[in-house]
Amino acid sequence: MRRCCFIWLFLTLMLPLAAQSDFKANALFEEGRYEEAKTAYAALLKRSPRSVLYAYRYARCAQETGDHRTAVEYFRNTGKKYVLTYFFLGESYMELWRPEEAIEAYRTYLAEASDNARARHAAAQIRVAEMRQRYLRRVRDIAILDSVMMPKAEFLAAYRLSPEAGTLTQDTDGCVSYRNQRSDRYIYTVRTGTGSSLVSSYRLLDRWSVPDTLDATVNFTPVQNYPFCQSDGVTITFAAEDPDGFGGLDIYICRYNSATDTYTKPENAGFPFNSEGNDYMLATDEAGRSGWFATDRSAPPDSVCVYRFLLTDEPQYLSGLTPDSLALYARLEAVHRASQPLSTNAVAVAPEEETEDEDGKATASQNGTEGDGRIVFVLNDHTVYSTEDTFVSPEALQLYRLYRRQEQELRTEGNRLEGLREQYRSADTEHRKQLALSILSLEKKVRALQADSAATLQQVRVLETAAANTAAPQSN
Repeated sequence: MRRCCFIWLFLTLMLPLAAQSDFKANALFEEGRYEEAKTAYAALLKRSPRSVLYAYRYARCAQETGDHRTAVEYFRNTGKKYVLTYFFLGESYMELWRPEEAIEAYRTYLAEASDNARARHAAAQIRVAEMRQRYLRRVRDIAILDSVMMPKAEFLAAYRLSPEAGTLTQDTDGCVSYRNQRSDRYIYTVRTGTGSSLVSSYRLLDRWSVPDTLDATVNFTPVQNYPFCQSDGVTITFAAEDPDGFGGLDIYICRYNSATDTYTKPENAGFPFNSEGNDYMLATDEAGRSGWFATDRSAPPDSVCVYRFLLTDEPQYLSGLTPDSLALYARLEAVHRASQPLSTNAVAVAPEEETEDEDGKATASQNGTEGDGRIVFVLNDHTVYSTEDTFVSPEALQLYRLYRRQEQELRTEGNRLEGLREQYRSADTEHRKQLALSILSLEKKVRALQADSAATLQQVRVLETAAANTAAPQSN
């Protein structure tokens, strides 16, 4: 009897408290105060770990605060009780660049959902996810020589083409023109109402031919711009606003067939050249062993970042990486840094700052450690750390130091690998057989180091972002 009275008294006191906590968490959630609501639902889940509603709301809070890995974990624990679970699960998978899982989640949602705005959004996201899935199979492996943030109106100043590569100019309307080295071929952009098209002309003795609009295979959307013709005279790169592309302007490549006087169907240049932002002006210079492209994917308004990369004889593609690491390279959040000759050190990219060397020449500082001990760590699009004291999370700082050690090892092994490749080029047949085994072994090690480094960098960002969000003052 005494035991029953105790239980009754306990329930009498605790149930109102639980109801009050539940009400407070729901109120915070409805007000959009997701960080506070997340803490409240975490406490409720400790008390009722099997509550599907609390798990669902906790996952939504995690999603709204950018913690998509936690969101996925808890969404998957809610089962099929809420139809919207699969919609939001698809959204988090898209943020994590896991297209296969996103497609499955969206399709599960669409099987139960009515025709509404969310359903139409999910259908559109499936198309985007299918594109990502397809192009993630062939992510171009490029070695970045340098990068610079430029005003959009002046971005061509970063393209330092040799005379053999031709010349690029831009008019006040933003239309770009290309003229080859012999000045006998001219490809340029003309405005057509609200759009633009590519036009070409040839020099005929003392005059230019009548301008000829490139056929509809090339001008396949209302907006084309930023043309360039490679040294073979038949490969053309340009940018187009394609509704079936990644978003904004995408870079395309096509080739001219002189036998039929036609162009091949333009191919999307894929990752890492293209993104959901505007990407354009892919130009190559064989004499200077360099290529350039511009993107505004992480740039301030009216600015673009121009990347210069090492031009190789044949395109190379990334392999042997985890899906998370591959996505980082596809988004240019991790890259191979190179100064000729090629080395394979991977770092996160930040806008370059120019300094002067002993001879007074401008040189760009890269991410990592500055000469005076400062660091350049890009946390996100808006935050760059310049000292280790800036870190909020001790765990993130410890991992960042590990990342730096991994980068040093990558530089060392990358230089070793390039040295072996250089020996291979001049070795005789017998010596090449011996070198080939060493090169293959070292390439495997470098790929593993690249994957480990990229994974460490990603974890640094996850831990530091979570700590920074927690430490930020809460708004009322």
